[in-house]
Amino acid sequence: MKLCNNCLRSNHDVSKCMLSVRCKNCSLKHHTLLHDFSKNYKPLAPPSQNVPSLDRGESSFATSLSYSGTSDSGNILLCTAIVKVKDSMGNWQNCRVLLDSASQMSLISEECCTNLGLSRSSSSHTIIGTGNQIVGNSDSFVKLEFTSLLHPETYRVNALVIKSLTTNLPNFHMSHYHWNHIQNLQLADPEFHISKPINIILGADIFFKLMQGNQIKGAKNTPYTIYTKLGWVLCGKVSSRHELPHSKNQFMSHHTTSNFNLKNDIQNFWEVESLPQENSLSNEEQICEELYKSTVSRDDSGRYTVKLPFKPHHKLGNSKSTAVKFFYFLEHRLQKNPNLRQQYTSFLREYEELNHMKLVPSNQSYLPESEAFYLPHHGVVREESNSTKLRVVFNGSAKSSNSVSLNEALYTGPKLQPDVFKILLNFRTFPIAISADIEKMY
Repeated sequence: MKLCNNCLRSNHDVSKCMLSVRCKNCSLKHHTLLHDFSKNYKPLAPPSQNVPSLDRGESSFATSLSYSGTSDSGNILLCTAIVKVKDSMGNWQNCRVLLDSASQMSLISEECCTNLGLSRSSSSHTIIGTGNQIVGNSDSFVKLEFTSLLHPETYRVNALVIKSLTTNLPNFHMSHYHWNHIQNLQLADPEFHISKPINIILGADIFFKLMQGNQIKGAKNTPYTIYTKLGWVLCGKVSSRHELPHSKNQFMSHHTTSNFNLKNDIQNFWEVESLPQENSLSNEEQICEELYKSTVSRDDSGRYTVKLPFKPHHKLGNSKSTAVKFFYFLEHRLQKNPNLRQQYTSFLREYEELNHMKLVPSNQSYLPESEAFYLPHHGVVREESNSTKLRVVFNGSAKSSNSVSLNEALYTGPKLQPDVFKILLNFRTFPIAISADIEKMY
């Protein structure tokens, strides 16, 4: 079935679509639901305007962006740490991480993921950065297991794989030898002052679990020290000797959002709109079908009988003692409630009159375990029911002496209920629908 990409109708293609409405995101000739956010379309609103959040739900993920521009904010040191990450061979490798509370998802660079040899799982996300600009895409995620250099406790987190995380951090040189407040501290990143790549960004999904809350404030133009489970990290405004050549008038922004991906939208759309496929029968279901075809018969009274689909290696144990215990408990309950006792007795008599059950002859009261299973039963009272307030339940899940129940000894068989999709289609076929219930169907 071919649909028009603009109006989603099936009687023409997009080139012949007469509908004047276009995509609300880019004004191109396709339906708004089919807009691909992974492509860098020119935004409808100018950059100077406030861009509203996406009207289809959104989730936030973090990346690191570098913007050029004049700034008198000084040099800001960001929280970095060295952690040990388990690779595909079970070995631990040192990686440099950035702690970012503005991220709702952790990230890992593609280079680091390859070096660790981690197995990737499919996942498609479009990453939108500050200024509502698309800054990257991720088509997979990995499961990370890491620990600090100082403590044995391990942590697990899912991380999106993207090509590049950020520039080397820090992006300036600093003189830290006079920072007395960091002396004798176990730093999470002992070489925090050396500009090096970031391998992993740990987002808010793990950030606050690592934070311990203790802070030490140093002198003016020195960073705060914050205690974490990875060690002490440094963060804040610092004075520097000089900036690196490539970092002049640059600052780092760590705030992004990621919209729900078009791939997920299309998949959900077809899951709802596609016709259900007929599933082939399993081996157990085929056994039940063959058993039904070969053993079903009709007696003189018009009743159909069929052999029960017992599993070959599930033998039932003694069930009479369990059924008797349930029966004594039921009798004790009925003695306390005469009204319930009367209803229960009426039900059993009706069941016997309809030939749904019969009394066991005295000469057959002690049949071998392999020839009989005694079903416990109890009553369920439904006061809100208008028709049947008492419903008697026969418990096929009760265990016999060898811990095997009747339900466990029988094949389940194929699903007999019609598919909901077919029911809904049939319901819409005619102007009038009739709903009915079959008495004593089960």
